[in-house]
Amino acid sequence: MLIPGDLWQMAPDDFPERIPEFHDLIATISAQVEHTYLVNGNTDRRWGLREIAAETNARVLDNEVFDTVINGVAVRILGVSFDGDDAAFAQARSEFVRPAELEPLRIVLVHQPDGVYDFAPSDPIDLLVAG
Repeated sequence: MLIPGDLWQMAPDDFPERIPEFHDLIATISAQVEHTYLVNGNTDRRWGLREIAAETNARVLDNEVFDTVINGVAVRILGVSFDGDDAAFAQARSEFVRPAELEPLRIVLVHQPDGVYDFAPSDPIDLLVAG
């Protein structure tokens, strides 16, 4: 499951009391879906995603690459943070596009669809998922 941000939209002061509710939701989803990945959007924050994903099988990707195997297929996921660190993104992008021993399916998980413009037309992207 790929969650491309804006998981919640509320006043920042309301979020702390809602953390248990969101945590239970992510825990339920990630218990049933082995591969669950999240990035932040413009209405949620990375720290909040980390709070609700803590002690679950879900993984928050903050300008980072995660390699996994799903049903015998190598998969490389790049999670792009909304309004994140440009240097961290550049490093993650370089890691994402580098050749691999077993060529993976490459997925970019980003909040805004225009994130595709951060890549060269020759970059190996099989799927871009945006919020």
